[in-house]
Amino acid sequence: MGAFFLSSFGNASIYSQTVAQGVVNFEMVVETNVGNRRRESFAYYLQQALAPLGIDVKVVGKPFSQFVGDLLFVSPKPYGIGIVGFVGGSVIAPDFYDLYHSQGFFGDLLYQLASDEWQSWLPNDPGSGGITQREVDNLIGNMTNSFDLLGERKQLTLQFQQMFMEQLLYDYPLLAPTGIFSIWHGLENFDPEEGTLGSAYLGAYWGNETSPDRQNNASTIAVRLASITGNFDPLQVADSETSTTLAGLFPSLLLFSGRDYSPHPFLAKQFNVSTWFDAPIGPNGTTVDVPYGRMDFWINNDWKWRYPNGTEFGPVTVDDVKFSFDLRTAPHTLINGKSAYQYIHHVETNATEGRVSVFVSVPNVDDLFAFGGMDIVPYDLLGGELTFANGTKITALGNTSYNPFETEEWNAFEDNPVQSGPYYIDFSDVNQYKPGEYIYKWANPDFTFPNEWDSSNFDMRTPEAEDAYFFAWADDPNTATHEKPTEMTINQFYYPIVEDINVELILFKAGEVDLTSPTAFGGNELQSQINDPRFDVHTVSTTATADLLIFNLLDPNLKKYNVRRAIAHAVDKTALQALVDNLREPQDSPVKPFFKNNYYSDQWKIPYDIEAAKDLMRKEGYTIVDQAAANPTSVASSKVEQIQTSVQSKVNSVVNKVTQQISPSPVAAFFASLAVMTVVVGLKRRKN
Repeated sequence: MGAFFLSSFGNASIYSQTVAQGVVNFEMVVETNVGNRRRESFAYYLQQALAPLGIDVKVVGKPFSQFVGDLLFVSPKPYGIGIVGFVGGSVIAPDFYDLYHSQGFFGDLLYQLASDEWQSWLPNDPGSGGITQREVDNLIGNMTNSFDLLGERKQLTLQFQQMFMEQLLYDYPLLAPTGIFSIWHGLENFDPEEGTLGSAYLGAYWGNETSPDRQNNASTIAVRLASITGNFDPLQVADSETSTTLAGLFPSLLLFSGRDYSPHPFLAKQFNVSTWFDAPIGPNGTTVDVPYGRMDFWINNDWKWRYPNGTEFGPVTVDDVKFSFDLRTAPHTLINGKSAYQYIHHVETNATEGRVSVFVSVPNVDDLFAFGGMDIVPYDLLGGELTFANGTKITALGNTSYNPFETEEWNAFEDNPVQSGPYYIDFSDVNQYKPGEYIYKWANPDFTFPNEWDSSNFDMRTPEAEDAYFFAWADDPNTATHEKPTEMTINQFYYPIVEDINVELILFKAGEVDLTSPTAFGGNELQSQINDPRFDVHTVSTTATADLLIFNLLDPNLKKYNVRRAIAHAVDKTALQALVDNLREPQDSPVKPFFKNNYYSDQWKIPYDIEAAKDLMRKEGYTIVDQAAANPTSVASSKVEQIQTSVQSKVNSVVNKVTQQISPSPVAAFFASLAVMTVVVGLKRRKN
């Protein structure tokens, strides 16, 4: 128990227990990110539930950044099953192609679908029905990219779901507790759907009723980060913490707000979508509507690149936009994948008009979102002559046999990048990106506030008044006047870097962190925050937090479809429901892509059936002892209840000591809490 509670800054085995059983067919590691109690509970449950199948489970937890490394970049994979989520630390992309195509980013790295070992095994596995990965790729390709088959997309999606559940089973969805944010009372106009930065655009601020013991400046929001391990280069971000830090620093062509992710102007003051000369014809004999073939973006010429010290570098130009597109279509490997960009035919610019035109040879229904939300980088800094450490010189796009991201210029950009968004960071202090430190993000005083009213034709398909730019003052269709803002309401964010989510809870209750997600702490903690007048609890979309079992498809046991299906049969969703009780309507959820495409059927859902699971294991030649086994539901529920009660007791004890015996200063509280937990870390709060 104490192993993961006290494992703030290192690998830790969460819990390991050999369950008494008649035979061990094989041993397996179940890995997840340390500190997420919901996923830890699921891992403990698997340890008990798989024992009747002769599977001896060891549960391992690692800090999120290291967990992501194991999921994506370590080979061979050190786990049999990984338990992940979709947001707040997810590595799963909401896209069929990226997930399950052999050339998709996650399909290749996470599931290893491009490996010769997997592709030769799949059609010969008795459970696969002879299906090949090429057939899977073709189906996903048609479903994702073919506008000729647009009218058949629902049918294709359902076909894939059936194939996935009955013949493939690369992963298995668990429950999806409704996403919840808990914030300190007094943070007005905060919208969890828009996120922290979006709420700043909306005009979030600390209200007059904010309690006097709040330590934050009236224009400051504090958000907890796990340890920063990624590059500060928007083209190579691999972890959500670095992505959160960079949010708002680099311009994108469009912003997408609201539950329908409708487009709004940002660097591009307007856009248009049309067909081009060889655009294919849709199923009804006419060209298909947006997005299709060609996208035109007219950029706002008032945006400037600036260094963190305030020095102006120059304007953001159409050359910067084209260069950013060209880099993503070049053959250089990008950590964040590039499947969304591989069908760009070419990009044209017109400096006089301030227009960038993107031509797409195989249009995708999500192209507008992918291209409009792309971060822009400066051509004048990174598009010229680049130098390697050995003196070799290239241009970023001039020689495809070299990786430009390994040059001195790109390294310098990562260390101290010019920025052009609504917020900026001073990257000069390299010591600030360590556990116990703080990262500060300030409002950019030179930021240009574009909106629909700056353009006569932002988007002819959505001219309604309620689509007015979402961070304008009085953004309400029932309000007579709309006023364009002149400064950001939230002038500063600061991010304490804390790897252990249990420390985040202590910081939150001490007032050092302004918002958190109590779902990771369990139902009791959530209920206590709902009943606590200091906090406001908000719910967000259920589809955002589905937990998922990721199978290591090259594990000699888990390669076998019948073994994966047996594991799925052994998972009792009723037991999982009990583990996340009081988490606001948890659901037996499909994976997110099914929601994204609005076509999901549960008719192929694998039911809880331990006897069917045993039969499948026998079919694969494993030995199953026919003896009465402990009910995995009751055993797991009891075990998890003990774990959660113990952890909650420890956290409550620490928090009580912090709040009752220590000075109200959040810094002192943080140090005191770390002392209680026997975790030593130097926290340097910088007053600004």
